[in-house]
Amino acid sequence: NVRLVVCMLRIMADAADQLAYTEALALLDQKGIFKQKPLHELISLVMVPGSVDQRKKQFSIQAFETLLQQHGIAFSRKNLLLLPLYDMAEELIRLLHLSVCKDIYLQFFLNELHRVIIRNFLTIKDLIMWWEEKGKKVSVIFPDNLDAIKVMTIHKAKGLEFPVVIFPFATGSLRFTINDIWVSLNDPLLEKLKTARLPVISLGGTLHEDLKTRESDKSLLDMVNLLYVTFTRAEERLYVLTNLVESKDKDKNSIPAFIHHFIAHTEPGFQFSVDEPWVYPQSVDFVRAPQTLKEPDDYYQLADMAASGYWKQKITASTRSHGKWFEDEPETARGFGTAIHELLARIQTRNDVQAVMDSFVLSGEIQDADRQRITETLTTIVEHPEMQHFFSGDKNVLSEPEILLPGGEIYRPDRVLITESAICVAEFKTGRQQAIHKTQLARYIEILEKIHKTKVVGLLAYAGAGKCVVQEVA
Repeated sequence: NVRLVVCMLRIMADAADQLAYTEALALLDQKGIFKQKPLHELISLVMVPGSVDQRKKQFSIQAFETLLQQHGIAFSRKNLLLLPLYDMAEELIRLLHLSVCKDIYLQFFLNELHRVIIRNFLTIKDLIMWWEEKGKKVSVIFPDNLDAIKVMTIHKAKGLEFPVVIFPFATGSLRFTINDIWVSLNDPLLEKLKTARLPVISLGGTLHEDLKTRESDKSLLDMVNLLYVTFTRAEERLYVLTNLVESKDKDKNSIPAFIHHFIAHTEPGFQFSVDEPWVYPQSVDFVRAPQTLKEPDDYYQLADMAASGYWKQKITASTRSHGKWFEDEPETARGFGTAIHELLARIQTRNDVQAVMDSFVLSGEIQDADRQRITETLTTIVEHPEMQHFFSGDKNVLSEPEILLPGGEIYRPDRVLITESAICVAEFKTGRQQAIHKTQLARYIEILEKIHKTKVVGLLAYAGAGKCVVQEVA
């Protein structure tokens, strides 16, 4: 399935990739999509007509799409190219009727694809190149505590331990780690041929037999090292599946010969019988436990959600991020107050009101129909006699400055006006008046007085219903 998705991505990257077309058709045919039609017949259906030379015929993307659509696969290269790369891969999986839940390799492919995309900006061709280079090296990763048999190479098992180990292929024999070796000839009959590359196995009985012996010793050491790793991984039980050794092969450097030699010279560790496997004399009786049906482990269940449906069909993106501003009582809605605070944070002077409003309307955060009502509320604030100094543009005014206390607390008053003689802090509210608002402003005053060692005046402004009421808090 992964190969099929990659083939389709190659077609997405290059509509003239003939090898990708052929492989995709072959894989789809293996899945029974085309009801066992011969591959050559399928290829002829998607060829560009009119060419005499079969070798120069080209595949037609239109004919390929038509063929797939006739067999229930709504593939459209033009439409898929409009999607982001990851969405394209998921959509291909849906169109090909593949199940991520039943195919762990497909889910792992999507995970790898997502990991690479978020790290790098990739085109489809970049993705294909990445997969051709790295695809053969990646492998499915399972949790270490998964209750299952682990199949791995001897090299992967280094440093690990398992209660039970099965070595199923203890049948190998000594093989040279290299096939050929460069040899210095120093032959007077071949003066011009100083060195030659010769098969290691052919050096026996020659002047260079020592090279063969050296390579044989190295290969033998490698094999012994692998056997050491294999035979020391088990904590409780080790099962080794090997072959019987004929008398003529007992002296050969092979794994079965090593095991036979070990058993023959170990007393009383093992006993040997032609009809029975090699076992310890003191066997242990194992009683088969009654089989019980286990509840499925939800933790390891693969949710078929990664490619179950296009996300845009399930999520509606609203351009009105403050869609709850204007409910039955807009002045008392929490969203309305949040909107006013966000706008006031952008407004430096009274002349900025219209420009900031335009920006919010253009971005979709405010609907044009709500512009007038919000503008009126902002105007009552910036033009209020006691608030004008905060929006005059000629004073040292801080908008929502962060105050970090030694204990880690963070405070953020709406507006702070700093002059040589005093400091004035303003807090803007919407809706009904509450005592907690005065407590909040009093805390700001206390903090600023400790910081600046000067008098601080607090102003609490309530905006709504077309007017602004300002209260002074000491």
